[in-house]
Amino acid sequence: MDRKFYLKELKSLITLSIPIVIAQVGQILMGIVDTYFVGQISPVALSAVGAGANLTATFIIIGMGFLFGLDPIISQLFGAKNFKKCRHFLVQGIYLSLLISLIASSLHYLMAHYYYLFNPNTQILPPLKGYLKITTFSLPFVFIFTAFQRYWQAKQIVIPFMVIVLLANIINAIADYGLVFGRWGFPRLGSDGAAYATLFSRAFMCLAMFYYTISHKNPLRLFFKSKPNPLQQRSILKLGTPAALQMAVEVSAFALFTIFSTQFGPIQASSHHLSLLIVSVTFTVCVGFSSATCVRVGQFIGSENFQEARSSGWLGILMTACFMSVSSIFLFIFPNQLISLFTKNEALIAYGSTILFFAAIFQISDGLQVTLTGALRGLGETKLPLFANLIGHLFVTFPVGLTFCYLLDWQVKGLWLGLTTGLTTVAILLIFYWKKRSALFINSNFRF
Repeated sequence: MDRKFYLKELKSLITLSIPIVIAQVGQILMGIVDTYFVGQISPVALSAVGAGANLTATFIIIGMGFLFGLDPIISQLFGAKNFKKCRHFLVQGIYLSLLISLIASSLHYLMAHYYYLFNPNTQILPPLKGYLKITTFSLPFVFIFTAFQRYWQAKQIVIPFMVIVLLANIINAIADYGLVFGRWGFPRLGSDGAAYATLFSRAFMCLAMFYYTISHKNPLRLFFKSKPNPLQQRSILKLGTPAALQMAVEVSAFALFTIFSTQFGPIQASSHHLSLLIVSVTFTVCVGFSSATCVRVGQFIGSENFQEARSSGWLGILMTACFMSVSSIFLFIFPNQLISLFTKNEALIAYGSTILFFAAIFQISDGLQVTLTGALRGLGETKLPLFANLIGHLFVTFPVGLTFCYLLDWQVKGLWLGLTTGLTTVAILLIFYWKKRSALFINSNFRF
């Protein structure tokens, strides 16, 4: 590979990444805005919305994982210029999203009623139950939107859903202000108001993406003509199921640690939630890098440019390392200022700042593991990231985190030490997997 290729490919990755990053950060920003408004009410309301938002995110991320099987399929087909088959896989992705919505929504609604089995903290249970019941109805909109997003993204068309997410943020902020505080004649709903704002904004995103799709060389005409195709759906699930399980392992670690954090009172639980919210922004930027890397690697594989695929993957990984290095330094220097953006509670600011110390340490590892996962997914490899996460979280995150949390009485700080060591382990394993797998892939000239 010559210097001209690397400069051109770096430009392509950045051009593709920026709208994806903005869209991804926009989705996280809705949660940040919810937290800002609810944080003005009380630490109990903030803790309830934090626990509810993290639990809902767990269902969403795992459900989306099944649809991530569309990424390598459509990007490789697009690279091979098989545009008709791209549209057929979108249709099957929509059918799958409907099935996933039914299962996820049912389980999510049950969690609203049985969350008390996992957490005896009676203070947060009433607002938490209301939040979870309302956000249940937003899940189908999220999964259908995801199917559309994977289709257009794999074809390197990313501006439309970036604009849609930004508009959804405006809707969410206006709805939050009106419903959380009871402005403009609306009832004062508190944490329930934040849940309704989330529901309205997600419904808008789905409907707007639907409108965009039917307005542009309508692949949805196939939806009304085509029946579910078990063969194509199995192809999506063959790649998507390991991706979903990998996300389940990683997200479950964060979700379970969120549940554990509520056992130590509102201050530690809220500090945990605010810290997760802050690091989720930098993580989401890396999700954008990961998606762009997946698309570019997949397109090169589809066009049988195997060495270019490997080089593009390494460039995406390098971009991530540079960004997360800057992020790590920023978290080290400004922890108090970041926490104080959401609360004026001095105890919360002090404890939250100690949590961000651990977050600063694992920034590079966290970013690398998500981008390496995207690069491997572009190759059509989703099992190796699952194995890495199983090893890292089951054998490092949980043992270290629970030992320091309970046995050594570090409490929530112990949980974050577990996350730091576990994510670092995952990143190291994935670097090894990518280096070996991409080399074997090139030598065997295999294509999905």
